[in-house]
Amino acid sequence: MRSGIYLSVVQEAVKYAVPDFKPNRLGFAKFVEYMQFICKGTELCVARPLNSQVVLAFRSSIDKNTEVLPDLDARDFHSEDTYRFILATGSPIFRLPSPSELSAIAIWVAQNPIQGADLGTAIENTVAGLGDAISSESVKLTLLSLLSAGVFVREPEGVSLSEQKISLRVDVQSPAAIMGMLKAAARKKLTDALSEVKEEVLQSLLPEVA
Repeated sequence: MRSGIYLSVVQEAVKYAVPDFKPNRLGFAKFVEYMQFICKGTELCVARPLNSQVVLAFRSSIDKNTEVLPDLDARDFHSEDTYRFILATGSPIFRLPSPSELSAIAIWVAQNPIQGADLGTAIENTVAGLGDAISSESVKLTLLSLLSAGVFVREPEGVSLSEQKISLRVDVQSPAAIMGMLKAAARKKLTDALSEVKEEVLQSLLPEVA
């Protein structure tokens, strides 16, 4: 233990003991951050030796070539940052742009339904339709998030997205319906991770649109 235990080994031991353990339930995006919180006020610390992996070690054993990572305070797991991290991690993936960009894209898509287009063309047409006011990256993130939420039909089935054409579902033809479906899917993923969701935080990421 003098040189420390690799944090990856500690993480595997925790997963073995508590299979459903998820640091994001406690407001930490990564396991290393959770351990930085756990070690606060103890003889242990999280450290990064020179040219080595991060380890869990005694503070008294740290040498001059080892960087001690700072202790962290408890986090509020009902925050925009935590919600964004959870939504963007694992499957389905929801990487959301700013609320204003998201709303503008949802409105444009409802008014100009994408029908039988490949993703690249859909992105290009949406960017152009918005007068280049929103970046292609934000449009891409939004369309992929809508795909994850089931807003689009993908054809043919059984092939990769790059080989498919996407079409806006016939029962999702308004901005409110598009955002509502995305919010429902995001809420489910957050609930699976956190057990409960603060609607006001979710609303700040996914605002209502007319």
